[in-house]
Amino acid sequence: MHDGYLLELGFEPWEAAHQWQTSMYIHRHTARDGARLYISVPNKSVPARATSTEQALLAQTVQAFFRKHGGQSIAPPSDLRTLAN
Repeated sequence: MHDGYLLELGFEPWEAAHQWQTSMYIHRHTARDGARLYISVPNKSVPARATSTEQALLAQTVQAFFRKHGGQSIAPPSDLRTLAN
């Protein structure tokens, strides 16, 4: 998945304490019930472009997550790293 599209959906890169074989992203907003949305994308030297169908499915998945958890919080947390680690 292209980094730019993930950023458009509200994700930000998240650097985990451990090295993984994937790039991790965290959504900049929490859900109203406090749930956090993370996504991992395989590391590749050249970012793959997702098809419009794949992009639409990911956008629907993000929307479904927030619906399930009561919606998005109004403001993003002040420090994503503090919450994630």
